[in-house]
Amino acid sequence: VEIVVLTDGGHFTNKQKAKKMQRFLDGVYQQANVYEKMPLVFRNSMLTGTGALYTSGNPYSRRFYADNIFPLEILVDNVAATHGIDAARDIFRLYPVDKDQLIEDYPKAAAAIESAAMYGPEGSLPTTTILSGLHRDVRSAMVCEAWRKARVTADGETIEGRHVKTCNGAVLIDEAWCEDTFPFVFQFWNAPVRGPWGDSAVSEIRGMEREVNILLQRAQEAMHRTGLATMLVHRDAKYQTAKQGTDPMTVVTWEGQVPPTVQVGTPVHPQILEQPQTLMRLAANQLGTNELQISASKPAGIESGRALEQLSEEHAVRFDTVSKAFELVMSKALAAQFVAVARRMDKCLKDEGKGGLRLQSTYKHEYIDINWAECELGPEEFFIDVFPVSVLPHTPAGRTAEVERWQGNKWI
Repeated sequence: VEIVVLTDGGHFTNKQKAKKMQRFLDGVYQQANVYEKMPLVFRNSMLTGTGALYTSGNPYSRRFYADNIFPLEILVDNVAATHGIDAARDIFRLYPVDKDQLIEDYPKAAAAIESAAMYGPEGSLPTTTILSGLHRDVRSAMVCEAWRKARVTADGETIEGRHVKTCNGAVLIDEAWCEDTFPFVFQFWNAPVRGPWGDSAVSEIRGMEREVNILLQRAQEAMHRTGLATMLVHRDAKYQTAKQGTDPMTVVTWEGQVPPTVQVGTPVHPQILEQPQTLMRLAANQLGTNELQISASKPAGIESGRALEQLSEEHAVRFDTVSKAFELVMSKALAAQFVAVARRMDKCLKDEGKGGLRLQSTYKHEYIDINWAECELGPEEFFIDVFPVSVLPHTPAGRTAEVERWQGNKWI
């Protein structure tokens, strides 16, 4: 999809600003590596139900950032977020940061940072003793960052929010927060019916996953017990035990009228090996996908490019809810966050007398140098929409078949 900035009945100046705003956002997305990080956010939503991307910027280096956040780092009051995470007024993030980096950024709090509890190499549980020996390079302290959204009262009065960052009781940042949103965008696999957190793809197929694991474990045990060759020796035969060597075949000597025989049994019934494949196909159907999308392999029995295109279209229809949610997060929600970051950076630079914000980046092998003042629009003066980049299928075979169909119908 392609992100497009539009004005609804705007005058010529706003339309020109909208074009520059689109170029500005293209450069920001490229600079923040959004297209590389959003698949990780989508993966987190599949595994945990919720994926999160944190947006920020440095006004002095004029750089924008988008960080994939592990969802368990985020804390929110479940009661306040009964109607969704955006309904909560406060949000917290707990995450470990290297002590040396914190001291460089906040030298006034060096003593508190240095005395903070150390975090182990697994990055989860704190330890009160200084790590030594094997883990001497681990020097991380827990940082708590919190945001309270600004709001507008019934009388039209704006009440500022707050942004606070602390470490071991020392306040690193304490500033006003004038946004009515949090600096995160959230991607849900299944949007929550009630509460802040979504349902994961893993939870949908957990029953089938457990059954597959049980069957595979039983097959493994059966292979180890009965899958090896067994030699049957008659009690009257004079048998000499062979010595194991590196030869592909073991030679056994015997005497008597009855030779030893070798039997290889069937360790596992074929249906036990087929059942996991059946369950995995059912799991894919449960999630609204298919073999073509999961493994990029052609399902058995499908040969023509048109059939592959039809299968891909069916997948797109069944996957429509998830894919549309992902597109909206990546386009509208994320673009709105970057616009808010740009406004804060521009205000910070102007307050310090360093001029306004200028973006210097590259997009599609072109250099971008845009002044924010030339493209800034009010929230009510523009909107963002998404459009498909191409109407052709994704696969080469599907594209060829579609073009041939257009030619056959004399549309092209």
